[in-house]
Amino acid sequence: MPKGLFFIIGITLNVIIAHDAFQNFTFEQACSEAEKNKKLVMIDFYTTWCGPCKRLDRTTWKDAQVKKWLNDNTIALKIDAEKERALSKKLKIKAYPTMIFINSKGQEQGRIVGYRNASGFIADAQEILKGKDPIAIAKEKLEKKGKDDPSNVMRYARVLIQNEKYEEALEKLLWCFDHGLEKKSSFVGVRSSFLLSEISHLGKEYPQAITALSKRYEERKQKMNNETARKMDISDFVTLGEVLKKDSEVMAMYDQLSDKQSVNRSLLGRQLFAQLLALKRYKDIIHDNPDLLQQMDKEIASYQKMQKSPSMVKYPSLLTKLRKMAVKNGAKYYEVLLGINRTQDAQKMQDKIIAFDATEPTYHLLIQHAQSANVQNAVNSLQELLRTKFSK
Repeated sequence: MPKGLFFIIGITLNVIIAHDAFQNFTFEQACSEAEKNKKLVMIDFYTTWCGPCKRLDRTTWKDAQVKKWLNDNTIALKIDAEKERALSKKLKIKAYPTMIFINSKGQEQGRIVGYRNASGFIADAQEILKGKDPIAIAKEKLEKKGKDDPSNVMRYARVLIQNEKYEEALEKLLWCFDHGLEKKSSFVGVRSSFLLSEISHLGKEYPQAITALSKRYEERKQKMNNETARKMDISDFVTLGEVLKKDSEVMAMYDQLSDKQSVNRSLLGRQLFAQLLALKRYKDIIHDNPDLLQQMDKEIASYQKMQKSPSMVKYPSLLTKLRKMAVKNGAKYYEVLLGINRTQDAQKMQDKIIAFDATEPTYHLLIQHAQSANVQNAVNSLQELLRTKFSK
């Protein structure tokens, strides 16, 4: 076995077999076999909780063409990254699934991060087999799919990060944050969640990423102070504050705006619903969200509309998640109404929620929120309903 990564790692691994394309070899045995047969070693790093990893197992790894490609060109292994942490750290595995290819010189030849369907995996793996630079491959894809689409730019930035091109990666990710919505309005959810998470994670390797986020946070804060903030600025102020762990500062801004009777108070308060609920600041929540019953009606109607959509037939699990989300939101609204002694409205909210989803978990959730509001009569009433409805 040649010197290089094989000897550097120096770890013997027990490999978990998932499909017949993957071999029952230790890592050292796989390296030896790959050298002997002039193939690459391909390792699928997964975790037991990773959804895309499970999807690979259900689809891509069962595909006949994928199995043939792997058997013809690689010695393929599957490794649980959480059980083999030393190797995962050595190979800088930071996302799952990651399929890494190692050549006969013990060097990484390329990697694929994230789910790929059968044709997508073969196309990407074939380019790696040819020894093509992974950044060049990613750049070609970006040009082909559209360099003005922030989702495509994010995928390109991930490849840059994997290859430790941190400065350029940060530049691309910040472009997505600053200009992504101009190019793609549907990017709003990704921008406030996954994108910020990726920039924050990059900050662990490249501190300039945190500096860049802090700059944008301070810009939004200044706009909040001088009353020039737009709705998106307020949303950014909250989400950037969460990422940068400035929750107390964001809440202080809310209180400051409350004292000023600022027009931005309610907009900020709606963004801080969860934080205000945790603090039991029910009056503030009602001030910023005056008609929670109507809000619940809208959420139920939105779910029912999606439920009737023919395109949703293929996604029953998504419908289940959306239903649970609506129930969870309703239970929070219920707590708020109880907390400010709007007993009749709280009863109406309870009735709406149970009519929408009269399952046992719904009753338990309502009881939990009634307890949080410290309204024992509501707790007792719900517990009696629960016993009556579900007792054997």
